[in-house]
Amino acid sequence: MCSNRSAALLKLKKVKKAQEDAERAVALRPEWDKGYIRRAAIHEELENLAEALEEYTVASKLNPGNKEMSQKV
Repeated sequence: MCSNRSAALLKLKKVKKAQEDAERAVALRPEWDKGYIRRAAIHEELENLAEALEEYTVASKLNPGNKEMSQKV
């Protein structure tokens, strides 16, 4: 739920709230790639590209079969 809400909030440009939900998603399920993907998207929005790449790298290691991640990394 936190991950989906984070994505929705980011689309609404509510970056701080989106970031809070993304952090919560990672805290609740650190083994799940979606939380890291959400954090990466937020970093992209903030133009923190190095941080975004780090988050995408973690996500791709957690789920190597994710084609979205192979394009991002």
